[in-house]
Amino acid sequence: MEKERQSAADEKLAFEDFKKMINRYNSEIKAGKAGKGPARSTPGNPPNREDIKNQSKWVWFDRDTLEKLLALTDRNDGGIKMYFCQYDEETAPPKNPNKYIGRLTLALVASNKVGDEIVDIKPSPVQKSLVIPHVLDKSDSLENAGQLCPPNCNSDPCSDLADLDNCPE
Repeated sequence: MEKERQSAADEKLAFEDFKKMINRYNSEIKAGKAGKGPARSTPGNPPNREDIKNQSKWVWFDRDTLEKLLALTDRNDGGIKMYFCQYDEETAPPKNPNKYIGRLTLALVASNKVGDEIVDIKPSPVQKSLVIPHVLDKSDSLENAGQLCPPNCNSDPCSDLADLDNCPE
């Protein structure tokens, strides 16, 4: 299976879309329900969204993405907060969106520890957008440029630590 890697410019996401992804996650998966795939209609029936049966397994982020986020944080108390999100029809990557609708993803946010709190680095009021790769010219404090499995899994399942029990010695 050929990997579908998108450029960071194609993967940036407006802050409003980030909020939609969080809300979709909260209303389905966090609430104990299955993620719903793309709406499919059959003649005479309204569109139906089927349960995702093979949910996201992992998300991979390249070093450059992680280092850019960490560069925005305090050297001693900075880090990266990871938000669970879920793609929908409006927020799925534009290339092959039906492979992503209903799937979990991670949004990485540059954050600092302030006392006992973990505080996200937010965009200025002028920017109105964080970076979940669909809009880099805004704020770079939020990323979602990871490679998601599925649909972009390794061809050798034994290369994943989570699958080693099912691999030959």
